[in-house]
Amino acid sequence: MIVVIQIAAVFGVPLLVLKRRDRGLARYFGTIAMAYVWGIAVALAVWGLNRLGLEVKLNGDVGQIGSYVCIGLAIPLLMFGANLKEIRLLTRKVLVSFGLLIAAVVVVVLVIGRTYGASFPWGRELAAMATGMYTGGSPNFNAIGVILGVDGDVIALGNLSDMLVGGLFYVFVLTGAKPILGRLLDRRARQGGYMKNQQETANLDALEWNGFHRGLVRNLGLSLGCVVLGGAVGLGLWLWRGGGLTDHLVPWVMLSGTVLGLALSFVPPVRDVPENGTAGHYLILVFSFALASSLDVTAVDRGFLQIVGLLALITVCSFTLHGLLCRLFRIDADCAIVTMTAGLYGPAFVPAVTRQLGNDKLTAPGLICGALGYAVGTILGTGIYLLL
Repeated sequence: MIVVIQIAAVFGVPLLVLKRRDRGLARYFGTIAMAYVWGIAVALAVWGLNRLGLEVKLNGDVGQIGSYVCIGLAIPLLMFGANLKEIRLLTRKVLVSFGLLIAAVVVVVLVIGRTYGASFPWGRELAAMATGMYTGGSPNFNAIGVILGVDGDVIALGNLSDMLVGGLFYVFVLTGAKPILGRLLDRRARQGGYMKNQQETANLDALEWNGFHRGLVRNLGLSLGCVVLGGAVGLGLWLWRGGGLTDHLVPWVMLSGTVLGLALSFVPPVRDVPENGTAGHYLILVFSFALASSLDVTAVDRGFLQIVGLLALITVCSFTLHGLLCRLFRIDADCAIVTMTAGLYGPAFVPAVTRQLGNDKLTAPGLICGALGYAVGTILGTGIYLLL
């Protein structure tokens, strides 16, 4: 009976989170963070009941295996909607600013990951995961964690830490970033335009749902095909080299989903299905809730503050280094803030920031940079780990 309720919650709670995405805390912290919050609430409730003497135990396979299956299917769907051809519409200034952000994150992660990250378990892995998250968003963070075989409890704690750090820093982005960068950056910076041809750009995180139809069903099949192909490669390597099956299977499923998903995004019929992002985002929420609900609450006090400290250092230092580099390359404050938001938070947070800045001309460039971050984040973060 408990397993049935658990499965219903794993697939039902994310639907409720999506339904209330424009209300309450979800409006400020995002749906992925709220999925983790509800999952952790379930984990705390189970822990509390057991402390009271009631024997309540969730099925670990539903939380762990089910979540990994969902993220494996989600990554290709999210990649399908990435229209990377739009990058050519960006002016040099926007591309340079976003490139400087990526460079800043990489340098900071390498330094902090090799020093502070090396001082506690999973620290280097979390630093590599932060590379993906701060160039494209939470889906990259989770995907890299799965690829690197990070413990599920650690991934959940990392997301909770990002909610705390990211939430506080987002308030700073909306209120304090412009006054500070307005003084730091060259006031004589060439303003110019941000796009060669200003046009409407789709927000990858704008959720549309028109029901199941032929195009969506086909894309779900293609996503499954990406997973199967990656799984086949991983299985073959396991048969050849031995070792743990998941050590080969999981990384190849994630990487094939990213690479093949990007390749298929250049096929217009695959790319132009509006529900790609909705279906992929829903599966990410299922992953988030399922993983968080299986959290071992007793592990929270073992390294949680270290994870918070790691992500806070990377966030603040990346912002600082990016600002200094933007001054060197004469990037204006608005462009620096929006491209930083696109990387550190992903496309969903760009429109709110451009409205706060009063510069709607940066909305489309910010969304395009966010899509680029989605595309490169997982591969970049995985590669950075090899250097740590």
